[in-house]
Amino acid sequence: MEGSRSAYFDQLKFALICQVVIVHAFGYHVEQNLNLGALLVFINTFFMPLFAFVSGLFHSDNHISKRFILLITYGLYFKALEWLIGSLTQHVWGGFSLFKETTIAWYIFALALWEGFSYLVRKVNPKFVLAGAVIIGSLAGYDAMVTGSYFFSRVIVFFPFFIWG
Repeated sequence: MEGSRSAYFDQLKFALICQVVIVHAFGYHVEQNLNLGALLVFINTFFMPLFAFVSGLFHSDNHISKRFILLITYGLYFKALEWLIGSLTQHVWGGFSLFKETTIAWYIFALALWEGFSYLVRKVNPKFVLAGAVIIGSLAGYDAMVTGSYFFSRVIVFFPFFIWG
């Protein structure tokens, strides 16, 4: 598959992006329609883990430092764009905290962390890394520091899916 694109994965990524749009577009209307809320809960159970899995499928240890820097740069770019739009339209600056990140940049920063950590454990048996990630992801919900940070929680919980990919 190297050097060529897979129509299957392109279509899967397109379907996942459509689900992200649906969840975000209709998320504000859940209170008015219980069936819509049930649909969004159903979509949420698999689209982000599948996104992390597909991202892991295409992970490579080649040029990891360049990709890490590029992902951080993209994340900061989106944060700057968010700040600019927010300051022009709402005249407020919400500040920046990686551990409270909930906007578009959260997944970019999460990818950077997953890529960096994957590089650090590249010589460890993948079965042990996956088992450790599942255990840590399962136990993370019991830690108030993790559950108090939506970003940190998602990074830890979705990391096993990235590794599995």
